[in-house]
Amino acid sequence: MKGFGRILKRGAGVVSMAILAACEVPPPPAGETTPGIGPGPFGMTGDQAVALFSQVCLATAPSYATAPAVIAELPFRQSPTTGTYYHQRFNASVKISDDGCSFVGAGRQLNPLVDTNSLLDADPTGRTLPRPPRSANGLTYISVVRPRE
Repeated sequence: MKGFGRILKRGAGVVSMAILAACEVPPPPAGETTPGIGPGPFGMTGDQAVALFSQVCLATAPSYATAPAVIAELPFRQSPTTGTYYHQRFNASVKISDDGCSFVGAGRQLNPLVDTNSLLDADPTGRTLPRPPRSANGLTYISVVRPRE
């Protein structure tokens, strides 16, 4: 029975490593040089994009003074090179700048028109601006910016 238990543990370890290898994190964006900082491995749905954008950008607008504290409570890592915050689970990023709060989300299930409009509709002030969606590596990227007032 002892030998069988060791075989089970060893087999579970091999399976765990195979699962982790299958969840390979995508490479960081161009210009990013800090290892381990980049978007998370999982694509977003439109609802997840709206929730994250609302929580970080809309809830801290118009000054975004509290955005770093909100972001600190979420699984983000900040690039020391660009200042962009990358979500560690989802393929999403947020950047707070003089221009405002920009959000980019990516996923296979995103609809560029519908989900971009959902992000715009989440802002009751109507100040959020769309950026052109794009597709790469089988993912759809949606992007908006909520300007400072």
